Amino acid sequence: MTRVVLVGAGHAHLGVAAATARLVAAGGEVTLVAPGPFWYSGLATGMLGGEYPSALDVIDMGALVERGGGRFVRGTVTAIAPADRVLVLGTGEQVPYDLLSLDVGSVVAGDALPGAVEYGVLAKPIDRLAEVRTRLEASFSGGLLVRVVVVGGGPTGAELAAAVLSLAKRCRGAVALTLVGGR
Repeated sequence: MTRVVLVGAGHAHLGVAAATARLVAAGGEVTLVAPGPFWYSGLATGMLGGEYPSALDVIDMGALVERGGGRFVRGTVTAIAPADRVLVLGTGEQVPYDLLSLDVGSVVAGDALPGAVEYGVLAKPIDRLAEVRTRLEASFSGGLLVRVVVVGGGPTGAELAAAVLSLAKRCRGAVALTLVGGR
């Protein structure tokens, strides 16, 4: 039996997780190790803007793998021992593998920009946008002008800014939005 281990619940693993039953039928033993569900970035700004409920943006990859006959382990990998073909989890558990795929996503380093964590909300991982939406909805209901600064003038920053404006409109809130970009 080939031990297939997927680390992380990201885009690349979504298709593999959906194919777990076929992998198991072909003699594979599939294990997904992830700290939680998969938040789909394609719906993230729509969720932030109030187009979709937060629950629609979440895929329970663990349940998907288990439905196909695989195993889900909630946790994080702290070490990879390639010579032994073993992962070490934060709990100390060891997970052996024959085939390993890593799809852990990106995380914004909070210390990269002084004050970012103390005075702002980092957009990654994506599940933080649900928190941002909740906080903004509460602020908009207060009837006061809400000042929002989006740092990052690329496509993602522009989408986040548009989503904040959309949410303000839906909530009939007042917003002063500033988009800060490099050029």
